[in-house]
Amino acid sequence: MTNNMPILLLFSTSSFFLLVHLVSPLSDTCSYNLCGRGEPAVQFPFRLKQYQPDERCVYPGFDLTCDVQNRTTLRLPTSGEFIVDTIDYIDQVLWLRDPDDCLPKRLQNFNPSGSNWTVQRYTSFTLFKCPKVRSVPSMLPRVACLDGHEYYVVAVAVDDLSQDMNLLSQLRCGDNWTIQIPTVNSTFASPYYAIEFSNTFGLTWARPSCGSCAAGGGTCWFEGKNGLETKCTYPKYDVRAVVGAMLVLSHAFELPEVLADGSMPL
Repeated sequence: MTNNMPILLLFSTSSFFLLVHLVSPLSDTCSYNLCGRGEPAVQFPFRLKQYQPDERCVYPGFDLTCDVQNRTTLRLPTSGEFIVDTIDYIDQVLWLRDPDDCLPKRLQNFNPSGSNWTVQRYTSFTLFKCPKVRSVPSMLPRVACLDGHEYYVVAVAVDDLSQDMNLLSQLRCGDNWTIQIPTVNSTFASPYYAIEFSNTFGLTWARPSCGSCAAGGGTCWFEGKNGLETKCTYPKYDVRAVVGAMLVLSHAFELPEVLADGSMPL
C-alpha cells in the first residue's frame, strides 16, 4: 500500500504559500519596521529614521528612532525623549512612557507644542508625601521614583480625593501637589485609566488622517511623489489565480477514501 500522506502535506503546504503570495498587497510602499522583539510595529506615517532614510517613507514630524537598548523612542521639541509603548493606528494615538519610569517628574514641565501631537484631555492627580513610619495600603498607588528617605509618595485622582481623605489623614500624609497626565479614549486604553495612576500617557495626531484606512485594512500613503496629500490603497488580487489556488488547496486537504477494512486504497 502506498502512503499518500507525505505527498498530501507537501501539496497542502505549497498551495498554502501560493495562496498567501497571491493575496499579498501589491502596493509599492515602505515596509513596516521594528526596533526589536516586543516593540511596536512602525509604519507610515512613522518611520525608523536610521533604517528608512527615504523622506517619502515618513510624514513630516513623525520620525522615530531606536535607542541603544532597541527601544522605540520619540523626541519632543520642548520635552525631550520618551519611549514609544504602543502605536494605535486606528484611533491615531501614540502611547508614551518615561525612559526612567518617573512620569510625574517629566510631566511637571511637559509641553507638546511645536510637534504634531495634541492632548485630548488631562486627568488630574494629587501627590502626597506620607511618613514611612506607617505602611501605605495597596489601594493608594505609590510613585516610588519620588520617594524620599523619610516619606513615600502616593497618587490619588482628584475626583477620588473626598473618599480617600480619611485614609490620608490616618497615614499623616501631607505636602501635596497636583499634576496633570494626558489621557485619551483609545482601543488600547484601560477602562479604568482615567481614575488609576499609570506610567504611560497618550497623545493624539490629527494629520495625516489615516485611522479609517487602517480600520479597513488599507495602507495609508502619499498621493503622489510630491506634497503631503495622502490616499488609502487596498490589496490588489488576481481573482482567477486566487480562486484556482483555493480549489487546489481544498483538494489538497480532501481526506482520502478509507476502505471497509480500515486501509487506504492504492
